[in-house]
Amino acid sequence: MKTIINTFRYGNARTKFALLLMGTGLLAGLGILAYSLIFAKYIATFAALIILVADVGFILSTDFRDLILPNHKRKRKDKKEKPGEDDDGTDFIVPEEIDAELETPQKRIIPPDVNPLTLYDAKRYKKLFVQYKVKQDHELILIDNCASEHIIECPAILWKDKTTAYVLLLEAEPRMIKYNMYDYNEMHIRAAVDADPKHEYKDFKETTFIGKLFTPLLPNYTTIEDRGRKSICKKALYGIGPDIFCTSNSVKNILKVLSLNMVLTESKIQRGSYSDWFKRIYISRLMYRDKIFSAPEYQAQVMGILDQMAEKADNEDFNNSITQMTLGGLIPQEYADYANFKRK
Repeated sequence: MKTIINTFRYGNARTKFALLLMGTGLLAGLGILAYSLIFAKYIATFAALIILVADVGFILSTDFRDLILPNHKRKRKDKKEKPGEDDDGTDFIVPEEIDAELETPQKRIIPPDVNPLTLYDAKRYKKLFVQYKVKQDHELILIDNCASEHIIECPAILWKDKTTAYVLLLEAEPRMIKYNMYDYNEMHIRAAVDADPKHEYKDFKETTFIGKLFTPLLPNYTTIEDRGRKSICKKALYGIGPDIFCTSNSVKNILKVLSLNMVLTESKIQRGSYSDWFKRIYISRLMYRDKIFSAPEYQAQVMGILDQMAEKADNEDFNNSITQMTLGGLIPQEYADYANFKRK
């Protein structure tokens, strides 16, 4: 009875109308039945029974818990209390939107100085694959930075379907980003980004489950000397999607999932008057330096590009490219001789 009273008290117009209809039908049926019995009106008795049967059927078929009660707020429960009971043990009505909110897991509050990699163990890591429907042919990548998504030095899982690339970020709370592969079919290479190995990727210096998985993907660093004979550390970054720049040791895994054309960005080579053949071999040498290509793979790449150039380039383009490659130290003289022999 208290459930019905609470339903009428907190219900909306539709709810109250349903309850009034039930009550009116019940009272009308009982009134007509009493009249028919007193005055021996059998037709009225029959009508009263029809009204009462219909009303009782309506009441029994109504689930009061399904009625939406937007003004009723659910009280917090102690762990010992049963779900669906008020503090005094009485059933109450819970709005659907409140139920949904209470069933949704609350995000943990992570202090800013906590290493996010320590928040994942093998059990939580495996659960992510089910939760986010990670495909079996996925690969691990390490994102150096992504300005648009505010990502810094973050391990991630990469996979795809027919049109979409998915990147699951293993931040303090996991986060999914995705993009259309046909809108981003290039890998943008930043060949010489300033680096500071002592202060980068500090989270990976602590022993963690995730750290062990992703440590092989940490960047390769190159030390060069500037004009003042001061050592400067550089690293190459490889961008996928809108601006997701990954470490060089992630590239092999990326190329297992995505088919991409290599493009230089923020490079003097890209801005200079170098031929496309020169740029292609330059990219191959860069990827060899970053251990993406082995020595045999690099040699095969260079010879394949020279073969294509010998067959397809016009005379001016071929001669200019060979000159740029040899003078720039991109290929040895025997490779130039091979290209000329192939050309003839």
